[in-house]
This record gives sequence, C-alpha cells and structure tokens, in this order.
Amino acid sequence: MIHASINLVAVGVAALASFILGSVWFTVIFRQLYLNGLGKTAEQLAKGPSTLEASVLRHVECGLSASGSGRSARSFKWADFSMREE
Repeated sequence: MIHASINLVAVGVAALASFILGSVWFTVIFRQLYLNGLGKTAEQLAKGPSTLEASVLRHVECGLSASGSGRSARSFKWADFSMREE
C-alpha cells in the first residue's frame, strides 16, 4: 500500500489560482465569445438567473439539505434567488 501525504497549502493555492484564472478567462479575455456560447447578453446576465435556473438550484439545495450535507447546502446560500418575475 502506498502512503502519500497531500500538501494542503499547495492544493489551496492551486484552487485559488484556478479560480482567478477562470475569472479572468471568462470576464476579460473571452467575454464576448463566452456570452455568445451561452446565448445571452451582458444585460441578461446582470439581471440574474431565470426562473428555471433558480428553481433547479433551489431543488439542488433542498436535496443537499435533506441528505444531511448541510455544509454543501450552505454553499448555495451565496445566491439569494427570487422566484418573482419582474
């Protein structure tokens, strides 16, 4: 059996670097291509999620809460989705 230790600092730095690179990649470098691929405009994204997207995320959150994965469910709390059509 092979025993290996994981360098958690390196994992954290790699995750942070990936997040930053992805942010720059999709918001600065290839913004227009990304929007075209999504089939949305910048105004639509600024408006927020559609009712369908909000509903799906809410069901995922409820499923995680019901399964006892409270920590995972709390990760969806950053997005306070409203089901109202404006």
